[in-house]
Amino acid sequence: MDSMQSFWKNTGELLKRVGLVGMPLFLLACASSPAQQTSSPEQPAKTEMAEEVAEVQTEPDKKTEPSIPLTPELIYYILTAEVAGQRGEIGAAVDLYHRAAEMVDSPKLASRSAQVASVSRDKSRIGRALDRWVQVEPDEADVYIMQAPFLMLEEDFDGVVKVTNKALALEPEKAEQYLARVSDNLTDVASAEQALGTIEQLDLYQQNAPEAQFAYARLAAFYKQYDKALAELSPLLDAEPRNQDYLILKADILQRMGRPDEGLAIIAKAAKHKDASNELRFTYGKLLGDSGDTDKARDVFETLHAESPTNRDVLFALGLIALEEQNGQEAKSYFSQLLKQGDPTQQAAYFMGLSEQMSGNLDAALVWFASVPVQSNRFDNAQNNYINILLERVVSSIRLVNIWPQ
Repeated sequence: MDSMQSFWKNTGELLKRVGLVGMPLFLLACASSPAQQTSSPEQPAKTEMAEEVAEVQTEPDKKTEPSIPLTPELIYYILTAEVAGQRGEIGAAVDLYHRAAEMVDSPKLASRSAQVASVSRDKSRIGRALDRWVQVEPDEADVYIMQAPFLMLEEDFDGVVKVTNKALALEPEKAEQYLARVSDNLTDVASAEQALGTIEQLDLYQQNAPEAQFAYARLAAFYKQYDKALAELSPLLDAEPRNQDYLILKADILQRMGRPDEGLAIIAKAAKHKDASNELRFTYGKLLGDSGDTDKARDVFETLHAESPTNRDVLFALGLIALEEQNGQEAKSYFSQLLKQGDPTQQAAYFMGLSEQMSGNLDAALVWFASVPVQSNRFDNAQNNYINILLERVVSSIRLVNIWPQ
């Protein structure tokens, strides 16, 4: 029962992003076979980035990029940076891209340089790349949003407010996206006071913009300040009673406050509507499970699974329901699928161990419990289960040996 309760309370955060930068932290693929020839400044091979630069030069109608001189030296730096990145030499790739970005006033190249620099996690290199991007493209909102997490690391929350306001002013249509990124970054490094105070200082929040109010409510819920979250949601739901994001958040908060029946009452009708989102239906299934209505919860999750067979959260939910019903084989099938899809929360191995143990396959259970990584929040439970199985075997073997003389 403990595993089910833990799931219903925490599964909404299973796939939460934990990175500080809200953009891909990997190098884009370079040419299909960069090692086929040795490049030099005189005869450089073209990478994907180099080809994009060439396209810009030959398409004068493009508004986003002025014509730039496509020199052998520039292409050489780009090519060498890409190859260095592919070889794992991130520092070299960052420095080479920065050289290239300084040669021409190219927003595309400056953006690329900043993305590659973010992989290094070197604050000085990242700051240098972002400064260059601002120089060549001061009206690009993304550069300011990229600055926010590094200002957070320095606890410069006034600076976070400044760059976020700048980005929101430049791209108001991206307010929801940007606020979500900033909020997620704050949860990684800031205290409740710092995070909520940052949102409160934003221009959009002071203007009572719904996007900012919702971001505040999400953060308050994350920091378990449920009364603040509900108070922020109340006027939003009064204005938009069918907004699914608002309904999901309120239902989830009520669940965490130990009031799942109230949460069910709020979203039950909306979850059955034809335009209900997968997230709303998933939340409905969670609340059903937390309220003890496992049969209805299973129906919801099985429907979602049929529509999206690779959804990790759904597989996890179905596996836990199978464990709750003492069906180890069925649970194993779901957790096996979850492992094939990838297990970012590092919990599937533990539940595979429980499934094998429930099915009587103790050797397999030991293997799974031993494979749970130390950074998993299931590590201690896995170790306890592993030791208990070994102890049971020792006790059983002692009982089988007759130590008394005849």
